[in-house]
Amino acid sequence: MKRIITASLAVVLLAAMTCASASEAGTAADPLVTKSYAEGEYASGLVAELTAGINTALQAVYDRALGQASPGSSDTKYTNGREYMALPAGSVLSVFTGGTVVLIGGDMSMSLRSGTVIDASSGKAVSGGADLARNVRYVCVEDTTAVLTAMSDCTIILEGSYRPDGKVDVPARPTFTDVPAWCAEAAEYLAARKIMDGTGAGLFSPNSTTTRGMVMTILARAAGVNTAGSDPWYQIGMEWSVPTISDGTRPTAPVTREEIATMLWRYFGTPACDKAPDFPDVYSVSGYAITAMCWCVDNGIINGNGGLLDPKGPATRAQTAAMVYRALTKFAG
Repeated sequence: MKRIITASLAVVLLAAMTCASASEAGTAADPLVTKSYAEGEYASGLVAELTAGINTALQAVYDRALGQASPGSSDTKYTNGREYMALPAGSVLSVFTGGTVVLIGGDMSMSLRSGTVIDASSGKAVSGGADLARNVRYVCVEDTTAVLTAMSDCTIILEGSYRPDGKVDVPARPTFTDVPAWCAEAAEYLAARKIMDGTGAGLFSPNSTTTRGMVMTILARAAGVNTAGSDPWYQIGMEWSVPTISDGTRPTAPVTREEIATMLWRYFGTPACDKAPDFPDVYSVSGYAITAMCWCVDNGIINGNGGLLDPKGPATRAQTAAMVYRALTKFAG
């Protein structure tokens, strides 16, 4: 944008100066000059005058932008290009019109005081209260103030006008003593947001089987549904899931990997995918789950299990947590 403004101002100023010079050259006040004068002292003076004019105009543009971003606030800052920031848990930033942010690591939530924030990867508006997905560029459009809260120690790339707004207390992320390293972040992330609970006494029981009712309930909670007091425990999640996410049947039956894939795929709107997964058992995927499995594999939500896709294998709690976590952190922003 700065280059466009600069180029436009340069053309306007140069045209005005050229017209003025042409009208005066050769008059009594300004006799015709020599070629060496025109290429030397006169050219240098013209460039200097042009540069000063551009800088003055640009400063006015930036001053207006900063004033629009946060009227009357002396605490507003402006990044000179993209700035990497390491923020401790609880840090709060307000980002204003024209500002952009990319979450590189950690967890961050966003609320809106005004305006709209756009996910640049999809072109869609982001709802207030959402968790930011990693490696996605978020853009504050006109008349916007977005408030970012670091839910854990995190790193962002920030560009534009912003204001540090102190710190708030954030709930400590639960830790589990029995989860393998590859799913620890997923289990802690979901537990901290009350999407997927532990099994008590600091345990997650990662190798236990997940049921269909559990996945219905997990996705209902991810969508903001209050499942407290459900009787039986899966009832609210099961009713919420019908008919768009699941048919609601067999809630206590073990869930398969292709069933989780299908529920996640439906949760995110049944996106198209025609890239067949490169696994030797790909042809064992059920017909209803083909596009869902394709989409999950293509987006890194489901990985192989011992070199196989294993679509009909029962999903453990660790596998379920990992799949749901990958999908939410990639697409739920």
